[in-house]
Amino acid sequence: MKREHTKWVLALVLAGSIGVISTQAVAGVESKGAVVSKAMMGVRVPELAAKAAVLVKQADIGDREAIAVAVVEYVAKAYPAAVKSVISSIAKAEPSLAPKIAARAAELLPQDSVALASAAALGAKQFAPQVAASVAKANPKMAPEVTETVILAVPQEAVRTADAVAASVPSAKDSLPVIERSAMASGGTPIIIQRKKPIPPSQSLTGQDTPGYDYARP
Repeated sequence: MKREHTKWVLALVLAGSIGVISTQAVAGVESKGAVVSKAMMGVRVPELAAKAAVLVKQADIGDREAIAVAVVEYVAKAYPAAVKSVISSIAKAEPSLAPKIAARAAELLPQDSVALASAAALGAKQFAPQVAASVAKANPKMAPEVTETVILAVPQEAVRTADAVAASVPSAKDSLPVIERSAMASGGTPIIIQRKKPIPPSQSLTGQDTPGYDYARP
């Protein structure tokens, strides 16, 4: 037992020095959340997004989702204003994780659901419908606003986004934006024609975004 603990400690030290969370570390005596907390501790706020992407990308494939969620949970608690940039960064590094981390972030910071969905969708455009659906399911009252925001961010996925949210949150179906193809849109790209019901503006809990972070940056 003592030898196993020593191996885990060594793995954690290496993870902290080179930004890698190994299988030994995440399988150690502490939870993934505790390991992520130690790896992220002391990282400057402007560097959180880049650090998050590195931790997720270099974790073993089977651990990436759990590590990504743990990172989001840590940042939401310690630096809520940086969550959107962290979500975007992870989504770009591992697009398939975008719906999961966006939904978890929306659970932790429900008033930021719209901005979080937009950041995740811009980071992983091919998963925009799933992002909108997962965030809307996490916060059904904001489903219409989430849907419209994601559609505006990724218009090429407009129809699939609206359909995905309607399937995920059936109770919101009647209040979702109406999507039609318009000759006004370039190449017939679907655009929003109208809302079915007015949506009150949301009030962000996190305030300002991480300074200088561009969510649409490739």
